Amino acid sequence: MKATLAALIFALTGVANATTIISQNLQCGHSQIQERVGKLVEQVIRQNADIVALQEVCSDESLDVVALIKQRLKERGFGLKFFDRHFTHLGYDHFDEELAIFSRLEVAEAEKGNLPDSPLRRGYLSIHAGGIWYVNTHLTHEAEASAVRFQQMDFLARRYSSQAAMVFGDFNSGPESREALAFLAHRFQAYFPGPTWPAQVPRHAYDGFWGNFFNSRPPKIQRLEDIGSDHLGIALSF
Repeated sequence: MKATLAALIFALTGVANATTIISQNLQCGHSQIQERVGKLVEQVIRQNADIVALQEVCSDESLDVVALIKQRLKERGFGLKFFDRHFTHLGYDHFDEELAIFSRLEVAEAEKGNLPDSPLRRGYLSIHAGGIWYVNTHLTHEAEASAVRFQQMDFLARRYSSQAAMVFGDFNSGPESREALAFLAHRFQAYFPGPTWPAQVPRHAYDGFWGNFFNSRPPKIQRLEDIGSDHLGIALSF
């Protein structure tokens, strides 16, 4: 009920009742992965997050990174009620690259699948909690693949436009891009906190949120501290 009450209070009064989602591209590869996971978990606890959505979680026979994160969250007192993972493709021809989601909200249902037209197979992983769909995704990254990203965004927008929904993750393009029209056409609004690449000056904000149920003032969004990934994490509270 927490998410439902938060959405209702926010719509009627504009006063936030904190439900917090963190999204983080963890960066595929095991270099300093223990340190990255440790910093991620501390960030989750510090932000008092309800949902943690991850992209580029890469495991192999030597280390199951999703299981490691789950264990560390439990050790730090994150009241985990649901988690799921979705394999998308082989990262660097070696790692099982996955999406992952962890929730301390009660989850009524979950679904996952693949996005259309992906040169590398891309997917989505979603949970339905408190009457809201929370959808974690990672879109095609090639700069010339605007048309592909449009098809992927359009697929997600159509799938969830008839219900309260928030789609978030690494979109590989910002809200000003041509492909963003796919979300805008279905009355989703963009909530992007600004550049999310810590290692260089980006041209776009690649990580963000698209939501269709904020009827008053916008929710609070922020960039999070660098955990050693090539993306900064982002958080949204409402």
